[in-house]
Amino acid sequence: MQRLILCLVVVLAIALQLVAAAPHHGSHKKHHHHKQHQQSTKKHHHEAPKHVSSQAPKHTKAPKHTPTQAPKHKPTHATTPRAKSPTSTSKAGLSAKDQQAILNLHNKFRAAHQAPPLKWDTKVAAYAQKWTSHCVFQHSQGQYGENLAMGYSNWADAITAWYDEYKQYSYNNPGFGESTGHFTQVVWRTSTKLGCGVSSCNGRPIYSCNYNPPGNMIGDFKKNVLPTKK
Repeated sequence: MQRLILCLVVVLAIALQLVAAAPHHGSHKKHHHHKQHQQSTKKHHHEAPKHVSSQAPKHTKAPKHTPTQAPKHKPTHATTPRAKSPTSTSKAGLSAKDQQAILNLHNKFRAAHQAPPLKWDTKVAAYAQKWTSHCVFQHSQGQYGENLAMGYSNWADAITAWYDEYKQYSYNNPGFGESTGHFTQVVWRTSTKLGCGVSSCNGRPIYSCNYNPPGNMIGDFKKNVLPTKK
């Protein structure tokens, strides 16, 4: 009997040891799942995107409006850029003989178009002479009306070339034109003063005549550029 009890005690002890040594599956599985959740949470976590500040665009200045005045008529003859080292041969002013010849030809053409004669103005002439001495065949953008010519052998040829643009002018459609702007300035009725200058630039003369008040005023062509008398 005692042996039987001893055997039962031994068997029970062995059973208890086996139970104590068995793994805790439930607890281990739960912990592993929690670890996976932590990793998943870290992987899919995104920082809120940083907003790029949008700066208000800088406003550009309003364009300046050009005044309603005579367009600066460009010379119809070929232009030449400013020479790097121009050679200018100019006089202090035109001779009285040249001045009179220039006036006479202008006034002859003006009379044919019912415009009063011009008078020579020394201030306007000084302006024209100074501009030609720069040897730049382009308009000075000054306060006067202005005609330019280059390469002609004398004043008569230059002025006649300006006037000959009348052949392209339409009295039925009066207004400024690139190919008639010299002519319309020559015969412009309300221009009263004339001054001219010339300089030899690298052996080629540049002629300039300035008119005061200036001609070629927008809206005034019909009353200032008249056809020849029949």
